[in-house]
Amino acid sequence: MILKKEIEEKLSHLYKKRFNYMGRAASLLWLGFGDMVERVDRKNNKSMVAYYSLHVQCPWRLSSKNEIIVGSQDYYYPNQKWLKDKGFSDIDAKWEDVFEWDKIGSNIFDEKAQIISEQAENNPIFVEKIEADNLGGVKLSLSNGFVFEIFPNDSLKEESWRFFTQNPDEPHYVVFEEE
Repeated sequence: MILKKEIEEKLSHLYKKRFNYMGRAASLLWLGFGDMVERVDRKNNKSMVAYYSLHVQCPWRLSSKNEIIVGSQDYYYPNQKWLKDKGFSDIDAKWEDVFEWDKIGSNIFDEKAQIISEQAENNPIFVEKIEADNLGGVKLSLSNGFVFEIFPNDSLKEESWRFFTQNPDEPHYVVFEEE
């Protein structure tokens, strides 16, 4: 089976599912889709999470009407609140010496992800179309004019992204996973 068809088949579970939220752990993007379910972690802490998850470790972007709303490079630029709190202007490049991009809440992604997640809670966004390519790329056309794209950009064939459910008995689908 060619990769395009395999990816589209695996991600077909997302069709007509609700996009719930986005966030990150360092430079790993996570997206939640579908019904919210209770998850209990190893420390017996309970939380509500989306049933379907996409974890992305390669370039990606969320766009709408020919405008990039947020993208993977936004991790590495401070948001306006951080600049103001530290006394920098947005044209002052001196922030580069002290900015810690991986501190949650400090970068442009964190600011926009919070807004997008809040908007998705109030104005539901659904997956309307799933397209893939033979290079591991994915395009999710969403309602309200949003488009989410994943585009692996190296030749190493290391993990670019994974799709999984909250069911521990179901295997993760990983692009690319060397066997």
